[in-house]
Amino acid sequence: DTIEGVAAGVYHAQLEYWFKRFGPKRFLLTSTDAYEEDTQRVVKDVSHFLTGSAELASPARHPSNIDSIKVFGGMSSDART
Repeated sequence: DTIEGVAAGVYHAQLEYWFKRFGPKRFLLTSTDAYEEDTQRVVKDVSHFLTGSAELASPARHPSNIDSIKVFGGMSSDART
């Protein structure tokens, strides 16, 4: 818990810097947990954030391709905790 708390504090400080520099509206924050729980929703959120549309019309963003992407697949178990 201590290491996670320290890491969260460092991450927070980095975000504060970038938010001040560019404004918080220019960032989209999500998590790998959210992605694993509802991949299509997260991909739609990212699409909307980047393009202004949640439409998944292009082949790369087509729903049939989304569920095959696994974030945790290449991570070691240590990196996931």
